[in-house]
Amino acid sequence: MDAHWHWGNVLFERSWIGGGIERALARAALRVGARMFGLEATP
Repeated sequence: MDAHWHWGNVLFERSWIGGGIERALARAALRVGARMFGLEATP
């Protein structure tokens, strides 16, 4: 479980402070992960 939390944290940070393609990919990965767990993801 710790590894999943870590990757989620990394993706969140990249989607928040990243730029360009890095930010877009991190946000897309977060949305996919949220859907896998049945959570609502905001754009």
